[in-house]
Amino acid sequence: KVHLGERKMWSSQGYGNEQLRMHYAVIPLHVRFKWTRLGGLEEKIAPLAYFGPEFSILAGHSKCDAMDFAGGTLALDMGGGVEIMRRWQLTAGYNMGMTYVVKAKVLTNYSARNRYWYVRGTYYF
Repeated sequence: KVHLGERKMWSSQGYGNEQLRMHYAVIPLHVRFKWTRLGGLEEKIAPLAYFGPEFSILAGHSKCDAMDFAGGTLALDMGGGVEIMRRWQLTAGYNMGMTYVVKAKVLTNYSARNRYWYVRGTYYF
């Protein structure tokens, strides 16, 4: 959510609190490490950690003429978790955007990056 209505130059053009939605195709290149020498315990639960870059390609976005959307972004992704019974993976991590995803067309100091925490669950079949 961007508060364009707080700036006189945008409120005079009819902009207010705009909701920007961006959809990405994400390509992660992670280095993963899973502890497997735990004396048989790894069959039930195995800790894991990962780190690496993540490339995102913009697939679509909401219409906002005041903003320029970047065609893609680069981020560093890191996290850890556990693998349970070799079927389930529960992970938590942080994604730190390194490049801008959106910039204002008029003001050069009004921009945003993606940075977020997440929790994920995976089932292997």
